Amino acid sequence: FGDLIQGNTRLERKVTGLEFAGQQQDKEVAQFKQTIEKLEKKLSEAFANQRAVAAIEMPQASSPNEQRALDEDPVIQKERERLSFLQQECEEKMREMYIQSSLERAKASREQTELHHQKEQLEEQIRVLEMELRRHGIDRK
Repeated sequence: FGDLIQGNTRLERKVTGLEFAGQQQDKEVAQFKQTIEKLEKKLSEAFANQRAVAAIEMPQASSPNEQRALDEDPVIQKERERLSFLQQECEEKMREMYIQSSLERAKASREQTELHHQKEQLEEQIRVLEMELRRHGIDRK
């Protein structure tokens, strides 16, 4: 009879361990979702920044002479170069963030699928172990 009690104790510990593993997997899924949300927020902010840079209007002349004077003005030339550089830099950062976000989403999706599969396996193991306990006349609750 002592072997049966020891076996049941081991089964109960195993069920508890499997339940804990399932809870840990749920936490990991939640963390992945938070990471994705943060990356998507950063990407949205980068798009907003790019739109703001693109919305800056360059001075426009009303005559060809004024336009030539604007085009030749070293301050305006320097500012145009700076704005062009900022726009290119922003576009590059957005591409990088988009790629990073896509990679993170794909990774999280794969891991979430794996965790879901593992959780289903753990739940099945719990059901089997609980049936085994009931078969021996032990109610775990």
